[in-house]
Amino acid sequence: MNMYKARLRTPLEKKNVFSLFVKRDGPLETVARDRDNPILPKPQKADIGSFVGDAIKKVKEGVDWLLGYETTRFKQFLKAHGVEKITKLAAGRVPIEKAVRLGFNLIAGGEFEEAHKKLGVDNFFHLYLIINDKYIIEKNETVNFKPYSANSKEERIEIPIKREMDIATLIQNAAKGNEKAFWSEYNPLGNNCQQWVSRVLTRNGLMNSTVKSFVNQDMEGLLKHLPSYVPKTAEHITDVASILNRILQFTTGGRLGFAVGNKDVGDGRDGLVRPKRQGRKHGFLKMR
Repeated sequence: MNMYKARLRTPLEKKNVFSLFVKRDGPLETVARDRDNPILPKPQKADIGSFVGDAIKKVKEGVDWLLGYETTRFKQFLKAHGVEKITKLAAGRVPIEKAVRLGFNLIAGGEFEEAHKKLGVDNFFHLYLIINDKYIIEKNETVNFKPYSANSKEERIEIPIKREMDIATLIQNAAKGNEKAFWSEYNPLGNNCQQWVSRVLTRNGLMNSTVKSFVNQDMEGLLKHLPSYVPKTAEHITDVASILNRILQFTTGGRLGFAVGNKDVGDGRDGLVRPKRQGRKHGFLKMR
């Protein structure tokens, strides 16, 4: 008999070998394992929303690094008007655009309009600041500037100026400490236009109870009536808009740009002091 011939295991040995491949999932439960077919953890379902959101954030961080937080147009505005003294300041608000309201309702599966009814409000407002009755500064997906023109639906409240201040100082005081949040971070249902207006006024010592009541809306109440995914989805959309807007303004020298939720699409430099252009007449350069 060959001494190296494999020896058959006894029933007791088989039991001991089997016990080596037993996984204890709880104090009383066991799950049998097989040497050749171990129990593997179930594969996790891919979270497409998180993957897309992370990708957008990385692209946005890259744009922040390349172009800075401010848009080309707003840099031009501060360069042209930053030293202008603020003699008159007001907070303005208008109902959000119908297209934006429709968009929110589609994202929320109809719950956005239902939330209005539950809260007993007709509409929510877009907030902005009016400087010297000449300029609007606001925050949508980016901080924007445009020449002021009274809107027929506009409501406004005058803000007392307590000390001499220019436009650049107003912005610098508001941005100080967390420039990224001030310029770049935005969520229409959280860190939005009203939060930005409130920050500008508070950081400059211009906020009071009357203005606060005018500016603040019950966003927390609104969020309670919306599906939990809506704020993050809205943030992803505005992040994409921020990326496209800053790239568009940078590549066109501020000539073209847009603002989500606003009619500011196209050439927004009308309020800037532009350099004189050269034209030709009868073969000679003419300044105009």
